[in-house]
Amino acid sequence: MMKRRTRLVMSIGLLVIIALALACTKEVVKEVKVPGETVIVEKEVIKEIQGETVVVEKEVIKEVTVEVMVEAPANPSVLAVTPPSFRWDGSTPTDFSEAPMLAELVKQGKLPPVEQRVPENPLVVRVGERIGEYGGTWRQIGSCSSKLATPLFLHDQVTMLDLNEIDVIPNLAETVESSRDWKTWTVRLRKGLKWSDGEPFTSADFDFAVNAFARNADLNPVQLRRLGNPGVGGYGKGGYVGEIEVVDDFTFRYIFEDAEPGFLVDFSMTGWWGYSFTLWNASNATFMPAHYMKQFHPDYTDLATLEKMADDAGLDDWMQLLRSKGRLDNPDSPTMSPWIIVDDTPGAAAFERNPYYWAVDPQGNQLPYIDKVSMVCGESREAQDLKMLAGEVDFVHSANYIKFPLFAKQAAQGNYFSYSPETALTTNIDPNQDYELDMEIGDLMRTKDFRIALSLAIDKFEIRDTFFFGEGQPANISFMSNSPFYDDMEPYRNLYIVQDVERANELLDGLGYTKRDADGFRVRLDGKGRLEMTLTQVSEPSGGFQPDGLSELVIQHFAGVGLKVTLQYVPSSEWSRLLLLNEVQLWGPTGQQGGPVPPTPDMHWGPLMHAWAGSGGKDGRAPQTPELKRIFEIHVEAQRLPWADRGPLYSEAYRINNENQFQIGILAGSGIQNSYTVVKNNMKNVPLGPGNKALYVSRYGNGGYAPARPEQFFFEGGKNDAGF
Repeated sequence: MMKRRTRLVMSIGLLVIIALALACTKEVVKEVKVPGETVIVEKEVIKEIQGETVVVEKEVIKEVTVEVMVEAPANPSVLAVTPPSFRWDGSTPTDFSEAPMLAELVKQGKLPPVEQRVPENPLVVRVGERIGEYGGTWRQIGSCSSKLATPLFLHDQVTMLDLNEIDVIPNLAETVESSRDWKTWTVRLRKGLKWSDGEPFTSADFDFAVNAFARNADLNPVQLRRLGNPGVGGYGKGGYVGEIEVVDDFTFRYIFEDAEPGFLVDFSMTGWWGYSFTLWNASNATFMPAHYMKQFHPDYTDLATLEKMADDAGLDDWMQLLRSKGRLDNPDSPTMSPWIIVDDTPGAAAFERNPYYWAVDPQGNQLPYIDKVSMVCGESREAQDLKMLAGEVDFVHSANYIKFPLFAKQAAQGNYFSYSPETALTTNIDPNQDYELDMEIGDLMRTKDFRIALSLAIDKFEIRDTFFFGEGQPANISFMSNSPFYDDMEPYRNLYIVQDVERANELLDGLGYTKRDADGFRVRLDGKGRLEMTLTQVSEPSGGFQPDGLSELVIQHFAGVGLKVTLQYVPSSEWSRLLLLNEVQLWGPTGQQGGPVPPTPDMHWGPLMHAWAGSGGKDGRAPQTPELKRIFEIHVEAQRLPWADRGPLYSEAYRINNENQFQIGILAGSGIQNSYTVVKNNMKNVPLGPGNKALYVSRYGNGGYAPARPEQFFFEGGKNDAGF
């Protein structure tokens, strides 16, 4: 609301003369409101004659200066509300505008009018700063061997978390409601949603994803009742495996055997990664374009036909064919994303706006604002850095943090600014709790005092000041500061953070490692010579995100307490395979996910437990200690509670992790693991807060900025600074 001050500038006199007989006279003073202007105080002289009342004289007796509240135009910025939010609480526009490139297609008869392309009740999205301008090509960068079609900007969630990553906001779904017993969740879609090819988006697309994929015994021979790593995906992945019931074209129900009061928040955490129609594994998609995918599924197409199609494509069987067609980076498949892939050439992929995108800004402009996305590539990390420094990229979430000072120095010349968003990542070293190739080393990895000794040997402050430009705070993995559970972890977040070489030596001596060789290194208890271990890390030149010098400094810290640790560098293409083979002893230092959901043992520090959880106990090995077993139990128990009630359980999981140093915390809140971002000065609506910090959590390169809603990014002037 805004105030408008008005002053009455003239007097009003009115004389009415009426021939009256035998009248009673009285005076009345009253206020007369003049809408939108002022208040006039008037005196009326009234004559009452034989049952009728007549005003015979009206005189203004006072001028009044007043303040009238007039409704101001609504501020569409995310900063106009507290806390900052993309949720729009104003009216939904009824008149719509569209990008000129689409208006031209409408004019040519190649597209229906925009009013017929958006749903009846489109999603209205607040903007980072102001209403945007249409046009331009957003240049991104990545590897020359990748198609680069990532969910970073192709997000399509059913519901998602808001900027604070706590509150759930609608997206494709208009409403989601639970039954009283929390076992049934009813989803109502926006009426009139359409895939990018113009076909209706309906409940059938969700039914297909569940029954044709998640429930298909050939595609998923292990039918889990509950998955081991909740909160990291859509239906069928986030710990929830139930049934689906279609009510009508726009309404369906997820039905679970157990009460699932936290389903909505967990379901919305697909906002971490940015997609529902999955990029990697079609079997875990929340929804799929049934009208397109049926031609590749044996329930709808002859099996012999499918096998021939697979053979022609050089694939082994119909399942590989189906999965390849169900990927987000398949240019033939329709999508619900803001942009559609039109060229999947590795290193040169290209995208154009989705003409049927279902969101608008508060003024009714159909999103996205930017017309196209094109990919620039570099053969190496260094080549990519040079292109970014030269100003050839408009927004990149994966800038090399190691080059932070250089990017800052070149900002004016490259016409960009840079920032390191708040991050949920913690730099950790992970002792492998499942390692068994050398039993003495494996037993040490599983010994609490040994892990604590490793932590106490490391000077975390030296690491921060040497390699992270003083940014971040030494800490263990935990909640973020905006979490309602953050304060619960205060006693444990800083456990073993301060270097204490004397205490580390005492712990190692207490484990029996008192003897040292001629070089001062401790020797094995089995009499086989020096105690030697291996720290494995992805090398920086091959795509590692931490500088090689960081790992080398940690090696020196370990040597300071008599531990001989050898550094093993692996190329980025090999790290996942090596971890899953269970050949790693110590992994890191590397950035790993903390935040709303405490981690369960994964391939970094428990590959056998990871396989056990993901297979329902059929593969891998169950947790071998009460503490590790309890971490898994906590996740199952937590999912039976509403999100707001999970604090004690999640705090317990983090406490167990921190007390036992299953993940040795080094640094939290620094710009690591792809969370350093470079943005051209004319790219607007990147939601920024005080200190040029992003108003969203920046996690990995494959999930960092979907919560920032890149469809509302725009170029000032409608073009990038190269003029297109």
